[in-house]
Amino acid sequence: MSHLITWSQIQSGATFQALVNCLVFFEDSKARLFTRPGKDGGQDALSGDGKTVYQAKYHQLPSSSQQAIRDALSELEKIREYKQKSHSNYHLWKDVEKWILVTNVAFNPNDDSKWNEEVVPEFAQIGLDASVYWTEAHLTVLLSRYPDIHRTFFE
Repeated sequence: MSHLITWSQIQSGATFQALVNCLVFFEDSKARLFTRPGKDGGQDALSGDGKTVYQAKYHQLPSSSQQAIRDALSELEKIREYKQKSHSNYHLWKDVEKWILVTNVAFNPNDDSKWNEEVVPEFAQIGLDASVYWTEAHLTVLLSRYPDIHRTFFE
């Protein structure tokens, strides 16, 4: 069975989010998956224990690692507001400890270094661990682990 992933088959952020939600669910069957379009309070999926948020960001050009880093920092600005007790989304974030960006872009060692220097400390300032991210390589491993999901989205 071929595990060729042609990211151009994913034509929208909504389809990518559906793929991510499937993978999150197969990894954590108690996860809560959010699929309705619109304002989501910065959460595309929430782990079963309520401590990890997954945020999916699809890019037409899978080589845009710098855009993925900018996406994380942009989401951080929203999350800063959500974590304020006076914000209407505070209840969604009060127990969250970890934030995971899920993107179809590839990261190299320089991207990883930039992530650790620019993103991780900024999230740590608001009490969130952002040291883990899922990029193209991680998604490829998960898709090889779950061939039914791979077939659904890429064959």
